[in-house]
Amino acid sequence: MTKKYSQNELCTRSYHVAELRAGEEEEERGVVYGVPIVFNQDTVIRDWAGEFIERISPEAFNNTDMKDVRFFVNHDTSGVTLARTKNGKGTMSLEVGKDGVHMRAVLDIDN
Repeated sequence: MTKKYSQNELCTRSYHVAELRAGEEEEERGVVYGVPIVFNQDTVIRDWAGEFIERISPEAFNNTDMKDVRFFVNHDTSGVTLARTKNGKGTMSLEVGKDGVHMRAVLDIDN
């Protein structure tokens, strides 16, 4: 039986291909990078409407404004912004590639 979620509950997603890594070298300390949005891969979505499969097309980001994108823990916008694109001058960069959206974020781990 599939659980029904209310509109106020956080939607959960599970996927198997996305990858995020923390830098291992000293100069990469506090850097998170990877492919958080993967194209052409099925993702199970569970939200208030039920369960369904989502697949993101490479064309989904055509004409998308990514000048001010914020990075949160678990998409919780009430929390602290960990990194931000901020018109190309922030602590995060996003680039659309053939396989998905590539991200590099520099986190302030000292604070």
